[in-house]
Amino acid sequence: PHAERDDHERGERADEHEVRRQLEEEPVGLRRDDVLLEDQLHAVGEELGAALDQAFGFDRRVLVEKGLDARELEVAALGGDDPFVSVVGEILVGGEFYDFNDKYIDGKSSTRIPAEIPSCAAREIRRHAREAYRSLDAYGMARIDFFQERATGKVYLNEINLIPGFTSISMYPKLMEASGIPYEELLTRLIDLALARHSQRMGKQRGYESGTAWYA
Repeated sequence: PHAERDDHERGERADEHEVRRQLEEEPVGLRRDDVLLEDQLHAVGEELGAALDQAFGFDRRVLVEKGLDARELEVAALGGDDPFVSVVGEILVGGEFYDFNDKYIDGKSSTRIPAEIPSCAAREIRRHAREAYRSLDAYGMARIDFFQERATGKVYLNEINLIPGFTSISMYPKLMEASGIPYEELLTRLIDLALARHSQRMGKQRGYESGTAWYA
């Protein structure tokens, strides 16, 4: 499950009141539709029309999502068809939401691994993460991010990051280490996975000969 959303393309009339009606309540979140960049993610209250105009200055499509009062929870996945899924971690956001400044500049956010959530919620999140990973036929690694609505406890899938960060503050290696896979072993496993996939692909037929001269 994911938060309610409405996709708009430049050239179509995006009616503010209709968007709000569809998403039921304020505020909403606004971002480019092709990529999630923290510095282009906006929480929008009354100024939805102006925010849409600004967003269309960057791309032809924008995504408007229902605002949630939620915790930010993440897991890491490693492998192929039967991925290893880490414990659940939590981003403790320093500002209104986890944006570029909060993450890289101000340094106000922190992490908690494992997240302090009931075991049944952790199992649900890890199950959804596995399903999302497999549904994309992902391979190697991914970080899967969720929201958990504070009022209801309902879990929403937010993002699947197929190239997660590996910096000193990155959640992916932290989650793996907390799950029993230290950094050096993690790198070894990723290299082994890459070599295995390369070997598999090299064993496939890579050319085609029709046996006829239809193209002559």
